[in-house]
Amino acid sequence: MKKAGTRTIGSDTAPPSAAPAMLVGKTRPPRQRIVASVREALLGQLDTSLSALITIARSPAGFGKTTLLGQWFERLRARSGIKVAWLSLDEDDGEITRFLANLALAFQAAGIAVDPAATSQAPSFSEAAYRRDALRDAIEREPAAVIVILDDYHRVRSAEVDSAVNYLVRAVPTGLHVVISTRDWPDLRVADLEAQGLVATVDASMLALTVAEAATIFEGRLDGDDLARIHARTEGWAVALQLAKLWIDRDPARGGEIGAFSGRTDAIGRYLLEQVLGDLEPELQDFLVETSILDSFDAEAADAVRERDDSRQALARLGRFDALLIPLDAGRRWFRYHHLFADFLREQLQRDPARATRLHRRAATRFAADGDVLQAVKHAQRAGDLAGAVALVNQAGGWEIVLHQGVGFARGLMALFDPAAIECEPALLRVHGYLRLKYGEVDEARRCIDRARRLAGGAEEHRDDAILGALLRTYADEVHDPAWMPALDARIARLAPADHLGRATLQATVAVGALGSGDFALAERASAAGIRAMETAGSALGATYCQFHLAQSHFYRGAIEAAEASFRAALVTAEENYGSDRALKAVGNSLLAHILYWRDELDEASRRVDSALDALEAHDSWLDILTVACFTAVFLAAGRGDAAALDTLFDRVKAMARGRGLPQLDALADAWRLETLVARGDVEGAARLAADRGFDALARGPDQPSEWRIRTAAGLAVAQLHLRTGQAARALQVLRPLRATAERQQRALDVARIDTLLACAARLRGETPAMLASIAAALDYAATHDVPRVVTGVAVEIDPLLNAALRGGATALPDRARAYARRLRQALPSRPPPTGESLSGRELAVLGQLCVGRSNKDIGRQLDLSENTVKFHLKRVYEKLGAHSRSAAVSAAIQRGLIRID
Repeated sequence: MKKAGTRTIGSDTAPPSAAPAMLVGKTRPPRQRIVASVREALLGQLDTSLSALITIARSPAGFGKTTLLGQWFERLRARSGIKVAWLSLDEDDGEITRFLANLALAFQAAGIAVDPAATSQAPSFSEAAYRRDALRDAIEREPAAVIVILDDYHRVRSAEVDSAVNYLVRAVPTGLHVVISTRDWPDLRVADLEAQGLVATVDASMLALTVAEAATIFEGRLDGDDLARIHARTEGWAVALQLAKLWIDRDPARGGEIGAFSGRTDAIGRYLLEQVLGDLEPELQDFLVETSILDSFDAEAADAVRERDDSRQALARLGRFDALLIPLDAGRRWFRYHHLFADFLREQLQRDPARATRLHRRAATRFAADGDVLQAVKHAQRAGDLAGAVALVNQAGGWEIVLHQGVGFARGLMALFDPAAIECEPALLRVHGYLRLKYGEVDEARRCIDRARRLAGGAEEHRDDAILGALLRTYADEVHDPAWMPALDARIARLAPADHLGRATLQATVAVGALGSGDFALAERASAAGIRAMETAGSALGATYCQFHLAQSHFYRGAIEAAEASFRAALVTAEENYGSDRALKAVGNSLLAHILYWRDELDEASRRVDSALDALEAHDSWLDILTVACFTAVFLAAGRGDAAALDTLFDRVKAMARGRGLPQLDALADAWRLETLVARGDVEGAARLAADRGFDALARGPDQPSEWRIRTAAGLAVAQLHLRTGQAARALQVLRPLRATAERQQRALDVARIDTLLACAARLRGETPAMLASIAAALDYAATHDVPRVVTGVAVEIDPLLNAALRGGATALPDRARAYARRLRQALPSRPPPTGESLSGRELAVLGQLCVGRSNKDIGRQLDLSENTVKFHLKRVYEKLGAHSRSAAVSAAIQRGLIRID
C-alpha cells in the first residue's frame, strides 16, 4: 500500500488505440510506476499560472518536470470546463508539419474537435499554415478552456515550431494556456508578454524536492540524518533520489552508506547510474545498452536490433525500473528510456564503436523492412553508412518521395544528411532540387539538378534527370523552344511500359508547355493521358494536378461550365485525399476564383484568392497559376478602389516575378497596372507606362505563340487607353489582329472581351452596324455562360455603349443579347454627373478645342476669347465632368458622348 501523499503516475490513461506505434505515449504523460511525491504547493502554483498565457517549466534533466506536469494533467482532466492536451516531443517533431499534426492528435485525445485533415499522418503535401489555422479554429470553437502541455520542448530546436507556438498564443489570447517543459529557455520572443505579467515560470529551485518530499520516496528506509545528508548532496534532484532508492532496493544494507556520496548533482547522477547498471546481471546490462539506440521500442524491435529472442523476458525482469525505463502504453508493450538514462547508456555503448555500428545497421534494416524510411535513414547515418542511407532513399523512390510522402516528410529526410553529403550524391541532390522547385526556388533547383546530372556522368538519357529537367523548365517558364515538345514525346516513348509515374509527370509538363504556347488541343490530350497514367501509378495528387491543367484549357477555350465543374470536383478530391495540402488547395481555389470573378461573384472570388495567394507566393506554383491568381487579386482590388492597396499588390506580384525568374509575370503586372490606371482616369500615367514598356508595339507586333498571354494583356490595356483618349482608329489597329489570334486559338472568352472593345471603338466612330454586331457577339457569349464581366469588366465606361445598343429597338440586337444588355445596364452602379449642370454652348466649344490638343492661348484665338476667359470656362468644364486635368476631361467627354474624335 502506498503511503499518504504518494501516488502512481499515469496508471489509468492510454493513448487512442488506433494511434500508430510512432505516436504511442506522445499524447499522455509517461506511465511511471514509481513512488512520486505529490507536489501540492507547486500544483497550486500551476493553477494560479492559468491567469497567464504561458507557463515555462525550465530545469536540467531529472528535476521532475514531467512528473509534476503529469500530476497536474490528471487533476485538470477531472475538472469541468477544461480540456487539457499533452504532447511529448522528440527531435523529429522539429519538422513543423509533423509537430502540428501530432499536436492536432493530442487535441483529439483531449476531446477537442479539430479538422481531421490536420491530424493526417498519411502521405500528402502537408502545409504548416493549414494545420496551424485548424488548431486555432479548434481552440476558438471549444467552449471549455484549453490547456496545452508541451513536454521536452528543448528536444525540438526549431524556429518554425517556436513561431507556430507563438502564433497560437497570440492568435487565441483567451481560452488557451500553453505549458512548456524544457531544459533551455525557448526562443519564443515573449518579452512583451513577460512585461505584461503573462508568462509564468517554474525553475529548478522550485522543482527541487524538500526533505519531507524526499522522505516519501524512500518510504522510511533512511533515518533522519542520512535523509538530510542525501538531500543536501543531491540538492533535491528528483532523479538522483529515485536512483538512490533503486540502489537501496537491491540491498537495504546500503542505506547506511548513501550519506557518504559527495560532489555535484550531475556527478551523483552518473555515480548512481553506474551503480544501478553495475548491480544488474550482465545480460540485462547488455539489453539496456543495446536498446538505448532506439527512441522507443517494443520486444520485437529490441529482438531485431539485438538479434535475440529474449527481449520480452528482459523487459519483464526490468519492471521495477519505471523511473528509468518508462512504459508508453497501458499494456506495457512500448517503452522509452528516461533521457538522462538514455544518454548514459549511449555513452557506454560508444566505448565499443564497432558494436554501436552493428546495432544501428540492424535498426536501419528493421525500420526499412517496416517502411519507416525516416528512422531507417537516421540509423544508417548513425552507423556512418552514408552509402546505405542513400540506398534507402533510392529504394523509397528517390525524388519521387516528394510525390509519395509529401514535401514536409522529404524535407525532414533531407535534414538527416549533412549539406556536404548532399552535394556529393546525385540521388540526394535530385530530392533536394525537387523540393526547391516546390518552394519556388528555381535557381537553387537548377543548380542541384545540373550538379546531379554532372555527378552521374552527364548522361542526358538518365530517366530521373530528364524528368526533373522537364519539371524545371515548366516551373521556370522555359517551355517555348519549338524543339522541346518533340523531344519530350521521344522521351516519353523511351520510358519503360511500367513507368507510369514517369510518363504521367512528363505528360503534365507537356500540358503546361502547351498551355503556354496556346495549343489547347495538345494541352487537353496530354492532360488526359497524364490523368490516366497518374491513376495507374496510384497518385491521386498527380491526377489532381493533371485535372487542373485539363480544366484550365477548357477555360481558355471558353467552356466555362466544364472548367468550373472540373475545378470544383478536383478541389473535393484534394480535400478528401490531401486535406492538409494548402498549396494544392491554393491552386484549385485560384483557378476557381478566376471563373467566379468573370461570373461577377466577387465576394467568393475574393475569399478564395486571398486565402490562396500566400501559399502560391511561397510554395508550389508556376506561371499559369500565378497569372490567374494575380490577375484575379489585382482586378478585385481595383474594383474596391483602394489605390494604395493596389500599388502594394503590384509590388508584391513583381517581387514574385523577380524571385522566380518569370519575366512574363513581370510584364503582365505592368499591363494590368496600365489597365487599372486607365480605369481610374489617369490616362497620363497610363500613357507613360505604355511608352516605357513598349506595349503598343508589342500588341501590334508579330504573333508569337509563346507570347499570347502578355500580347493579349498589353493589347487590351493599350486599346482601352486609346479608347479613353478618343483614338478609336488606333484602338482598332490593336484589337483586330488581337481578335484574329484569339479566334484562331479558340480562346472564346478573350474573343468576347475583344468584341466588347471593338463595339466601343465602333460607337466612337459612329459605325452603328459594326457596333451592334460586335456587342451582340460579346453579349451572346456572356449570356450563354453567364459571365457578365466579359462585357462590364472593362476600363472604359460601358453604359453609353449599352444605351446605344438598346436604342436601336427590337431589331437592333437579338432577343437574348438585348435581354442580357438590359440586365447588365440595370446592374451597373448609377453615376450621376459630378454636378447637376450640363455644359453650356460656350463650354462645349472650349471642350472641343481642348480635345484636339490646342493650348489655352490657341483656344482663345479660335473662339475670340481672352486667355483668362478660357481658363474660367475650363475650370467650369472640369467641375462638371469631375476631371482634374486636360486628359481626364477629354476622356470623360468621350465616354459621355459629348465629343467624337478619331
